[in-house]
Amino acid sequence: MKEDNHIFWRDEILQLLFWMHGEGMGDSQPLPAIARCLDMDVAAVAAHLKQMVEAGYLSEPSGRYALTKMGQDEGGRRFKDEFESMIGQGHGECNDPNCDCHELGPEHCHTHSGHANPVPAE
Repeated sequence: MKEDNHIFWRDEILQLLFWMHGEGMGDSQPLPAIARCLDMDVAAVAAHLKQMVEAGYLSEPSGRYALTKMGQDEGGRRFKDEFESMIGQGHGECNDPNCDCHELGPEHCHTHSGHANPVPAE
């Protein structure tokens, strides 16, 4: 993707910072780390970050970039939209949308032997 497509890179940066925060990598990131994760030129990333600070998506405390409340909300929404199909079901989870385990917990699963101590079907 071309580095001058600000809307594309704004979305990528919001998702990246949202993900990094969620994975416990910190509330803020320095410019070189963001550029490295995006495999992008530092100067190009700096230009996008500057626009995002001006638009209110990011703050820049001490040379590190952090999501504002607006940035966190938008980053979370975009992350969910982008990855929902991959994160909706964990490995080994029940595929039956009508199974009791979705309401009562894995011990009530009637359809999946992967759950610990499944309750036998009646």
